[in-house]
Amino acid sequence: MFKSGFLHARFTSLGLLLLLSGLLAACGGDNPTATPPPVPTPAPAASATTSSNGSKDNSAEIIVTLTEFSIAPKVINANAGHLKFKLVNAGQIPHNFGVMVNGTNKKSPNINSGDTAIFELDLTSGTYDTICDLPTHKDQGMFGTIVVK
Repeated sequence: MFKSGFLHARFTSLGLLLLLSGLLAACGGDNPTATPPPVPTPAPAASATTSSNGSKDNSAEIIVTLTEFSIAPKVINANAGHLKFKLVNAGQIPHNFGVMVNGTNKKSPNINSGDTAIFELDLTSGTYDTICDLPTHKDQGMFGTIVVK
């Protein structure tokens, strides 16, 4: 026959193991019902808003986000005429937004981290390069294109 102390210790150990198993099961591991974090999607090419008759309305602001080291969207589509850009610096350092027009950089002032600015200019049909002209920013990826029809 077993001694009562041995049985007591054995049942106590078994009880602790069951308790720990239950706690571990409740606290973690792979939970198939958990919602996975959202996956970011790349920004589509921006364009002026389209009216109900299919023509583009350049009165809308075109939102451009500046970060280290990109301009998003990379390609902006718009109709010829007056364009209004809302520039958002979502980066940690200052940036600007420039459009190369006939070899001249028409650019915004520098925009500090977290700030926004409005930048307006008139463009005729064509393809224009966009850049941040602060030192090394273009070389690190801060460039894009505006396609004007």
